[in-house]
Amino acid sequence: MGFAASTARLLMLTARKSDLELRVQMINQMRMYWSDVTSMMMMAAAADPSAFKPGEEKAIQLEARRAYVSQMEKMLEMDGKKADAQLAAIESEMQAVTKHVTDNAKSFGGLNARG
Repeated sequence: MGFAASTARLLMLTARKSDLELRVQMINQMRMYWSDVTSMMMMAAAADPSAFKPGEEKAIQLEARRAYVSQMEKMLEMDGKKADAQLAAIESEMQAVTKHVTDNAKSFGGLNARG
């Protein structure tokens, strides 16, 4: 890969890395949101335990919501792990491309100094 192509690849990788970092941040914010939702649901149940007797409508609704929130948290955790793995791969590739660009720049400078 030539100097220009390597530089363009590095710019593309940098943009992708920024996109993934934003995605990880958004996933973490959503995980915090769902954690807060869980806390609020449990506080509501603890405030009036008599209203949430097993088998009653409110208890059934609370359990359904808790299951939904749990599913959302699991999905976000998987998305976060996937984004982290992609981020690690991009960082590794960026190191290789940066070395290639640096080597090309050094060789270009060496040719310039001789010429």
